[in-house]
Amino acid sequence: MKKQSLTVTVILFVIWFGGLAGISNMSWANPIGDGYYMGTNVGWFASGGQSCRVVCSKMKRGLAENEVFVVPKLGNRLSYVCKAKTIDRKLKAKGEVYGNNFLNAKLQNYCLVSLPNGTVQVKKNFLCLCVVK
Repeated sequence: MKKQSLTVTVILFVIWFGGLAGISNMSWANPIGDGYYMGTNVGWFASGGQSCRVVCSKMKRGLAENEVFVVPKLGNRLSYVCKAKTIDRKLKAKGEVYGNNFLNAKLQNYCLVSLPNGTVQVKKNFLCLCVVK
């Protein structure tokens, strides 16, 4: 009986530890590297003050990751995925936040990010998510 109890304990420990290892493996916030294409043919590239469409089109077979939306005030229905470093002084937090690089004459060279407190920051220095066609 004692040996069986030990075996069950070991099995439960292995399942628990393996589950934690699996969860920690999946919990990386940003598995896509900066400045190069990963094996999945996606990567983050510096904008250099240009729109994501321009940045990604300079890459061989590159295409800016985009999403369709409806915002009548902006007069368009397309935005590119970007991320920028930001600081939320109220939450005393800093890091990279995903945002939108709009296909709009006034906003095309900026990444607009929304913070948890509801404010929007306009960033000139940002990265664009590019994929290979």
